[in-house]
Parts: sequence; structure tokens; C-alpha cells
Amino acid sequence: MSGLKNIKIDGIKLSEELLQVNVTGVPDPQKALAGISRMFAENRINMALVTAACPGSGGHAACCVPVEEHGRVTDLIERDADLKKYVSIVSPVGLLSLFPHRSSLKLLGSALQAFGNAGIPVYGLASSLAPLTFVVDHHRLDAAIGALGEVFEIPPGIIMRPVIRVVQSSLTKGEDEAR
Repeated sequence: MSGLKNIKIDGIKLSEELLQVNVTGVPDPQKALAGISRMFAENRINMALVTAACPGSGGHAACCVPVEEHGRVTDLIERDADLKKYVSIVSPVGLLSLFPHRSSLKLLGSALQAFGNAGIPVYGLASSLAPLTFVVDHHRLDAAIGALGEVFEIPPGIIMRPVIRVVQSSLTKGEDEAR
């Protein structure tokens, strides 16, 4: 893999500590994902990542939420008897996003192999136009960067660690203006 050092990573973004909520084997995965999304929105629980495969019965959906919401998330899921039997929680996890991936299957395969060689489990991944995002154990984020450094060129100063956190307010626009 030493020949991959010519693949340059332009940015790495790390998340704060998160909780991954997995929904698997549910008969109607789209309905389950819609229900969880609505449940979290109504309770002002942010989702840092959402992934889903809804091929019909037996689909899979996952989302990552702030780890501080563990108690509220567990309580909300416990209240939904239809949903709770399909839900599992992985905690704590973190997101490691590589920028840009340029639709490179070589980057994807090499990153997965690097994580495997380092014994770092990958609980999920997602791709968009710019980043390729991996869900890994939060306490292993630095080890994951080290593993990537074995196969990719990672210039100094490109690692972005979380410094701010966005939370939802319980105030409505009218209440906020009245303050």
C-alpha cells in the first residue's frame, strides 16, 4: 500500500462523541426512519448522520446523535413497543470525514483496509459530494488517523476537531422575539 501515499487527503473532520442508533430487520424501514426522525425532531435531538437502505422488508437505518442524549433516546425508543425490538445502540462513536474523496474507490478500499489492519471497527459509512465519512469508536479516532497516515499523505494542519456545538433551542421564534 505504500504506493498510495500519492493520494492526498485535503481535510479530515472529526466529530464530538456520538451515539449510533441502529434500526435493523424492521418490516417497513421507511416508516421506521420517518418515525425516528419525527421523534427526534419533536424532542430537539440533532442527528449528525443518517444512513438507510430500504430495499423492502428487512432494511437498515442508522443515525448518530450527541452522546448526552443517550437517556432521552433510550426513553423515547422504549416508549415505542413496535420499534424498540429492532433498535440497537452503539456508544460512544465518532465520525471521521475525509475531504474530498473525488469518488475514489481506491480511497474507500484503502481506508477500509487501513482500519482493518489497525483493528479499528467501522460501524457505518456514508458518502456525499465532498466527504467520505466513517463511523468508528470515538476513543479510537486518533488511532484511525494514524492508520490512514500509513497509506495516505496527510499534510499537517488539515485535521479539524470539534470546537463548537450546535443545539436546538426550545424557544419558538415568537418567544425569542418577546425576550
